[in-house]
Amino acid sequence: MSKRSLYTIIKERIPKPVRFTLRFCLNYSSRIGRWFIILWQIRGLTGRDQLTLFFSALASPLISFSEPLKWQDPFLLADVKVNVPSVGRFHLRQKTDDLWHVLPWREKAIFKAISKYLRPGDVFIDAGANIGVYTVFAAKIVGPSGRVISVEMMPNTAKQLEQHIYFNGLKNVTIVKNANSGKKKALFFIFQQ
Repeated sequence: MSKRSLYTIIKERIPKPVRFTLRFCLNYSSRIGRWFIILWQIRGLTGRDQLTLFFSALASPLISFSEPLKWQDPFLLADVKVNVPSVGRFHLRQKTDDLWHVLPWREKAIFKAISKYLRPGDVFIDAGANIGVYTVFAAKIVGPSGRVISVEMMPNTAKQLEQHIYFNGLKNVTIVKNANSGKKKALFFIFQQ
């Protein structure tokens, strides 16, 4: 007799309408709950920006009804400029996943590892930098004697990355507007302690 997962057993025994309702409730509550974390970890730079965050959170119960069984990024009603404490400042675009990318809560282990191992004067490579949350975070840690190399292939995203580097006054970042695909490459990392 083969071992079956608990998910498979539940799927076989619970009727489809009940499973749909359970998944809808879980997704819906998760979408709403993320806003508590967002409002706890992110601050608008101006009163208008803070109000935009607040009203986006208030609108989330309504917006969250769309496509209930699919992933949905937190939705901003308008562009905002925010401060993410201990990370940096960012300009977040409405109707994008920018807000999700700057949340330290989302990938706590990565922020913790960067904080633990990166030191002033080090070199940090952010391959697939997106809008630059790790670039900004690492650039502040390595300081003026260190370097950050950020690789981003999407032109619009690279523009946001450039804006965030400027917005945070970083002089130790180099952007490579390219992708790591199409060629066979090997990357080697050497850590010294």
